[in-house]
Amino acid sequence: MTDTIALPAAPEIERAVLAALFLDRRAITEAVSIIGQTKNAFHKPTHEIIWDAIIALHEKNCPVDQLSVADHLHTLGKLELVGGEATIAGIAAESRSTANVRYHCELLKEKALLRMLIGTMTSARNACIEQVNPIEVANSVQSAIEIVHDSGKRYVKWLEEIMPDAYSVLQKWSESGAETFGVPSGFPKLDMLTGGWVPGRLIIIGGLRGDGKTALAMACAMNAADRKHAVLF
Repeated sequence: MTDTIALPAAPEIERAVLAALFLDRRAITEAVSIIGQTKNAFHKPTHEIIWDAIIALHEKNCPVDQLSVADHLHTLGKLELVGGEATIAGIAAESRSTANVRYHCELLKEKALLRMLIGTMTSARNACIEQVNPIEVANSVQSAIEIVHDSGKRYVKWLEEIMPDAYSVLQKWSESGAETFGVPSGFPKLDMLTGGWVPGRLIIIGGLRGDGKTALAMACAMNAADRKHAVLF
């Protein structure tokens, strides 16, 4: 049983996003924060290839312009797959503004998730018709639903978004005159860097074997216990 359906897609918006990425590296970071974890965010294969090339250059801290992208694709043997240098130049020439990158990327993510759900539900329907184990079918559907739920999580925040809260904490610390705004570790220089042990933070002590990681953690725990704080070691 097969159905022919038009999958959710927005090729013009895909092209607009790619064009904006040629203008500003910040736009690339913005796009990655939204669709970087989304599989097949670009429905058009050529757009997906160009996106991958831009991200590869960005991660290497290389320039992202039409010549660099074209050269990168040529090195991979994929330049002709996207239509050659003319396609790259055409997209770059459409660059006007990065103002709508966030909105456009949210739309691309939404449509990519819809395509994923359509694919999952179609496979689930076919599996049910073929009388596959219902638990296996349910598990595949559940996994897809979890991906959609997790897609709402944001993994990257701009500095200006977190600075007001950070400034408020530091200001209250300064006005209080206290040595720390968290639980003191017992090591003043360490507390100057961390502010003490603060709820909601994960601080990892790293080092080679024999460097004293366990001894330091034990000393911090004992110092906190001496100040009547509950400690689990």
